[in-house]
Amino acid sequence: MTSADYKAWAANQTFNLGDYLIFNTNTNQTVIQTYNTTTYNSCSMDDSLDTDTFQYDGGNNQFGSAVVISVPLTIEGTQYYFSDADDGEQCLHGMAFEIKVNHGLGLPPSLNQPPPPPYATRTSRPGTNANHGRD
Repeated sequence: MTSADYKAWAANQTFNLGDYLIFNTNTNQTVIQTYNTTTYNSCSMDDSLDTDTFQYDGGNNQFGSAVVISVPLTIEGTQYYFSDADDGEQCLHGMAFEIKVNHGLGLPPSLNQPPPPPYATRTSRPGTNANHGRD
């Protein structure tokens, strides 16, 4: 599957509010962001909530073409990221990691609102965009 050690990489990084995670991927992959430990450990969005788990995709580009997904870090605390491709197999084989987001200098004014597309709620189909946020 993957030779990268995402967990080791994430453990050696410092993340602050207002930082971005940049995923170089393609349009037939998605990035799952969750605050739900059960969702992360199961590598599945099946038991997640619309308020704790978000799916980012590459938008409506040609299937399989290269895409960059930027995820702004707007919530302090522990966050989890994983690939749900192949029914969670990529996640189970290491395409998953945990980070802790610190306050740092706080959010810049441009990030005080939910991030702009592309992102989708867990109920959206890949390639569609839907608003989401945390209360």
